[in-house]
Amino acid sequence: DWRITELVAIMGGVPQPDRVKVILTNAKRPAPVTVDLASALADETSPANLRLMEGDTIVVNAPLNKILFIKGEG
Repeated sequence: DWRITELVAIMGGVPQPDRVKVILTNAKRPAPVTVDLASALADETSPANLRLMEGDTIVVNAPLNKILFIKGEG
């Protein structure tokens, strides 16, 4: 009976969940499911807080951070 919120808790949380895209796939599901992570974390009773099934694969796509080093003055 694990849900998305419990998985995120084990991961140590997700900063800025509204900027993260979560896709849940499983051969037992009819199609991949895009999870509204911000809604799931805001309210554990939200329909977005999906129950996980055996065989689920969760893909988390977060924005990339690029660090630029500027050489020179200023």
